[in-house]
Formats: sequence, C-alpha cells, structure tokens
Amino acid sequence: MCCGGHSHTRHTAHQETHDPKPGTQVAEIAQSCPNCGSPVEADFILCPRCGTPLKRSCPSCHRAVNVDWAICPYCGSTLEESA
Repeated sequence: MCCGGHSHTRHTAHQETHDPKPGTQVAEIAQSCPNCGSPVEADFILCPRCGTPLKRSCPSCHRAVNVDWAICPYCGSTLEESA
C-alpha cells in the first residue's frame, strides 16, 4: 500500500490512456538554413550544404549561440555583430 491505499494497476491504466501511442508523437519542427533552405539540425554550427554560419561562439563564455542573437542567454554578455 505504498500508493495511498490503491493498487499499481490503477497507475498503469491511467498511464496507458494518457501516454501518446508510438508513432503519434509530434515531430520537432525542422529548421532550415537561412541561405539555401536545406534542413539543418538545431546543434549544427554551419550548414552542411552551403557553409553558412548558423552559430558562433560567445566571446565571454564560449558557448555556441545563434548568429542573430544580441545577448548570450547563458552568461548575459552582449554579442557583437557578426562580420
């Protein structure tokens, strides 16, 4: 009786009715290169097709940040305009 006096089969039945069925999960929104439109992964630094920079390094904390961000979300530093 570890669950407030009810059985674990209740948890299992509840979970089965609320968990998405395999194949019904919403796919992550695909990103695309702003230059050529090719699909790119969220962690890509460059487009593998045309070489367009997708991320750059924060000058303070050196984490990868998007090229169009003005402020680093990790350390709060102001990011310089990319050349």
